[in-house]
Amino acid sequence: MEDFALAHVGPAYAWLEMEMQKAWGEFWIEKLFYGVQDCTLKVMTMEVSNFSACVSELIRELKRFASP
Repeated sequence: MEDFALAHVGPAYAWLEMEMQKAWGEFWIEKLFYGVQDCTLKVMTMEVSNFSACVSELIRELKRFASP
């Protein structure tokens, strides 16, 4: 028995969905990259003692970014 929804997905829609997932992933990567860069700057300017001290803040920011 085939899944009705999956059986009626057109190739164009499947392609669009795949491209949207890649774009969302790119947003995550960019957000994480700039967050790590910001943490590194904070360590270099001694705003925080070490990189690990920034990680919890970075994770909270990513959660806020991803939350609906």
